[in-house]
Amino acid sequence: LYQWAEYLHKTGRMDECRQVLEYGVSIHTDIKSHYKLLADIYAKNFDFESIERITEEAKKIESPSRDSIVKMLEDTDYFKETDTLR
Repeated sequence: LYQWAEYLHKTGRMDECRQVLEYGVSIHTDIKSHYKLLADIYAKNFDFESIERITEEAKKIESPSRDSIVKMLEDTDYFKETDTLR
């Protein structure tokens, strides 16, 4: 899924890319790059609530990579930006 989304992203098909990435999150993929790319897309659109939502979804992953994915999402500036907007 990630490779498909990455291709869509590189070819400028952002809506389709987002849809593929969101599907991956819904099935709790454990590919860190998957969450990073989707969070970057959301951040570019100032959709910080969706970043919070995928962070909560990442906490449901049942693999050893869960903690590093959650940490990556929480340690970015995404949440700092939402705090300044509130």
